[in-house]
Amino acid sequence: MIKAIGSAFILTNEVASYVIYIHDRRPTLLHYGGKVKESDIPSLNLDYSIPTGRAVYSDGETTLNLVPLEVSGLGKGDYLTPSYSLERNGKTVFDFRYADYWINEEADRSNPFPLPRGGEELVLLLRDKEGQASLELHYIVYPKAIARYATIHNEGAEVLYINHLASFSLDFPYLGQKGYFLSSSWGAEAQAELLDLPKGELKFKGLTGASSDCFNPFFAIFGPEATKDEGEAYGFNLMYSGSYEISVSRDSFYRLRVQEGLPSTDFHYGVKCNKTFYSPVAVLTYSDQGANGLRKANADFIHNHVIRERFVNVPRPIVYNNWEATFFDFSTLKIHSLVDQAADLGVELFVLDDGWFGKRNDDKSGLGDWTVNKRKVLGGMAALADFVHERGLKFGLWFEPEMVNPDSDLYRAHPEYVLSERKEPALCRNQLILDLRQASVQDFLVETIVNAVKDYHLDYIKWDCNRAFSDIDQAAIYDYYLGLYKVLGRIVGQCPDTLFENCASGGMRFDLGMMSFFPYTWVSDDTDSYERAKIQRALSLGYPFSTFSNHVSAKISHQMFRKTTFGTKFDVAMLGALGYELDLNHLSGLDQEEIKEQIAFYKKHRDLALYGDPVDLSFGENIVMASKKGDEMLISFCSGVNHPLPSLEILRVKGLEEEADYSIATRPEYFDIRDFGDMVNQISPVKLKPDGVVANAVSKVYRYPSETTEVTLSGAALAHSGLKLGMKWSGSGISKTGRIMFDFSARAYYLSKAK
Repeated sequence: MIKAIGSAFILTNEVASYVIYIHDRRPTLLHYGGKVKESDIPSLNLDYSIPTGRAVYSDGETTLNLVPLEVSGLGKGDYLTPSYSLERNGKTVFDFRYADYWINEEADRSNPFPLPRGGEELVLLLRDKEGQASLELHYIVYPKAIARYATIHNEGAEVLYINHLASFSLDFPYLGQKGYFLSSSWGAEAQAELLDLPKGELKFKGLTGASSDCFNPFFAIFGPEATKDEGEAYGFNLMYSGSYEISVSRDSFYRLRVQEGLPSTDFHYGVKCNKTFYSPVAVLTYSDQGANGLRKANADFIHNHVIRERFVNVPRPIVYNNWEATFFDFSTLKIHSLVDQAADLGVELFVLDDGWFGKRNDDKSGLGDWTVNKRKVLGGMAALADFVHERGLKFGLWFEPEMVNPDSDLYRAHPEYVLSERKEPALCRNQLILDLRQASVQDFLVETIVNAVKDYHLDYIKWDCNRAFSDIDQAAIYDYYLGLYKVLGRIVGQCPDTLFENCASGGMRFDLGMMSFFPYTWVSDDTDSYERAKIQRALSLGYPFSTFSNHVSAKISHQMFRKTTFGTKFDVAMLGALGYELDLNHLSGLDQEEIKEQIAFYKKHRDLALYGDPVDLSFGENIVMASKKGDEMLISFCSGVNHPLPSLEILRVKGLEEEADYSIATRPEYFDIRDFGDMVNQISPVKLKPDGVVANAVSKVYRYPSETTEVTLSGAALAHSGLKLGMKWSGSGISKTGRIMFDFSARAYYLSKAK
């Protein structure tokens, strides 16, 4: 709900109020946080008329170095980070003042960047008559979020250059808050960092052209008293897939300014007369119930307003991807064998990854030539699709549509398609980027994908993007993404039922911009379960589990050389869209039975795994994540390195009905007896040599079961006393309730209201 009250505006949703006051013709922030009443507005204001030190007056009015501004520029007395930087004819000082407002019952859709569905909108119009420009601040109210963006309109005859534009600027009183940021690199995406916010400025930016290459665009500000379940937490995100910048600055008085938007580095964008420039859309969320409340707010917003409606609350199919089984080296016979085995295990979608097209036997050639390599796929792709469909599976293909190898027919025919300011651009992964600013390139990509869906009978496409941008400036990257979003809009419009998975050399574009078109994203190329547990915990603060694509891979990780069980890998991967990526020919009979059990368990609890509220139950060194929906919870418990004499571990679960009873049970796990070494004789009725013939033979027909947990506790007991987990192995005996937890191992628990 949006109301204009005199010189103030109050924006209210289910959880928060956002109060703006026009102070000396400048929009200022009186309050953003828990709900307040209209009658509170006069008392929320503050007298800023007393100057401080060497403060600069703006036209004889209030000094700006104390005012909580909603938009800020340089040269008028505000010395925190500006939210815009403009230039015309060498002049850089602009002074936008409030001129008008309007309220739209539903948000205007003219912004060319992805925009959430629905929402009531407030638009504040500001003008600089001397600078011959106008600026609009857009506020869109949703039940659990407020979206913001800014536009700049050139009203002068000469080109107006934009050197920086934040999608929002927010001035808080500084109260000792902390910042939560997600640094990112290949294989180590979303590494959480909780930082004090010192005087001065912290900047987090990614300039590679991919949103999550250095930092994920989601971040949070926690109040000084915030915990997992209590206190104030503010979330911020950007619906954009290119380069961006986060700025958190604090002055010598009390202001804490938070911004996110287009970068201030190498961004020099010319706007012609009577043209309008748009920032991407930013999303602001709030919780007074700590980090887990913020998790729920973000998940609700993304499900209800970002993910395409066609795929909201729709089960994601269980995937088998052949990449780690074959890499580029496969034949039709090999693929048929993998399809048969995947079908027998209960998999629902078979994905043929890189190497099926052109002269693609390594990463040095073929990108751009999206025609089937019939030496590898005998009879053509439609025939393979029919084979997969006959086995009861859906069928999908890997593409990297935005890229081209110099060694390709496409490049030889159209070198002008490449995005570069230089005649000899740098290579990255032996490839170049196609220039999506060009209409002809956009048409090529749309035709390629739409025709493939039709001709190859595709149910799914994995859309990859493996290269950082180079040899262009940040303004060109801005235009590139305008082109990409046009392409994606056209494709999903013509292929509304095709499931697309977003990927970018792992999770390098894990962002709301791509999720506006593709409902889920490959989280990381690192499929090691412990590393994935850390990544998934960090990302769950800003994104729901349904947007996570997670695979069970080989027992020995290709990325870490760390050995963990299939059970551990599943217990982490189950919170999200489940897949498998390993050579099925290397599975033993017992491995196959275990994977069948995992798939059956997932199918039974899939809706809970995908669409429950993310909840962090972590304690100590244990990463404990849960998905909660109604009276059910699916809990993933992942431990780190073991220690001697392990302490008692207690799992506390809050937010349940205290008077109700709940049953909790472990998902059955199994161990290879050879993993016990000499201690195998603690569980064997006869003496076995650890690596002997008998032990090897027994391991093929017998797996040692994990401990059994089946208890009933009240919601009050779970919240205040907690579930006392079985004692870990301490070198003194094995029992049916004691937990055998190897380093980096996991368990799954299912909790439900007792009947």
